[in-house]
Amino acid sequence: MRDELPTELDSILSRMVLETESSDRRGKYIREWALDKLQMDKEINDHIDQYIRLRIALSLCPTSAITHSKSERLSRAEKIEEHLITNEFSGKESATQLAAVLDSVLDKWLTQREDVSQFRDALFLRDGKLCRSCRVDLQSAPAIAESVRRRDRYKLIWLDPERHLQATVDHRVPVSRFGTNELGNLELLCRFCNEGKADGAPMHLKHEVELGTQLPISRHSTGVEVPGGVVAKSAMITYRVLRRDEFQCSQCEQEDSELTIRKVCETGLAVISNLRAVCYPCIGGV
Repeated sequence: MRDELPTELDSILSRMVLETESSDRRGKYIREWALDKLQMDKEINDHIDQYIRLRIALSLCPTSAITHSKSERLSRAEKIEEHLITNEFSGKESATQLAAVLDSVLDKWLTQREDVSQFRDALFLRDGKLCRSCRVDLQSAPAIAESVRRRDRYKLIWLDPERHLQATVDHRVPVSRFGTNELGNLELLCRFCNEGKADGAPMHLKHEVELGTQLPISRHSTGVEVPGGVVAKSAMITYRVLRRDEFQCSQCEQEDSELTIRKVCETGLAVISNLRAVCYPCIGGV
């Protein structure tokens, strides 16, 4: 369960919903955005804690601990213990215990750096053929995808469908936040969603506002003019809206239709708190 909003903020948002006739949905999405932001801040703090542990380990361990092979005579922990004692980082009494802790931190980090593309077929068997974020079909021809056929002006996959619709193996908890390579932490995402997710950190407000003034992109009879960086930012904002809405359409309960994003208030900016997840059947020809 998500943490509760601070009382004062929750009260303001509640009044916004109650006192404005047309803002029921808008207030809901702003509140969801706020909850999502608080959760991300908590995850970032956890990440910083683990990052500090790794930095300490890298500072206290010898190079041979990083390049260690299991076939070597000494274990990694023994190498670290010897290094700690030799360089007077620790007394003999505590060196063994400290070495075990540092060995554990390094082992977890090094394991996370291994290639996971080998699990793609296993994930197709377990989860099916849809991207776990936007539900685009990862095994069909790119031209069939709704976002490509419709040349979606928010979800810009169609600008390079062959690349954006590649099936990629993603870490649910990112490697940068010490997520593991265990199958339970892996999922299939299209490259568009995977790159949009990145490490899951909050989108920089400057980039969000910049994109908010550019989406939906305008079309021209001779083609499409897209400013640099817009596709990457579109992927970032699309993934974050879908995640906030728990990868479900905000209007129906279908579970197999491709998802995209649309504004809550059409005259507002295309920022996360004014966007919602919606499936293509629900938006019709829009």
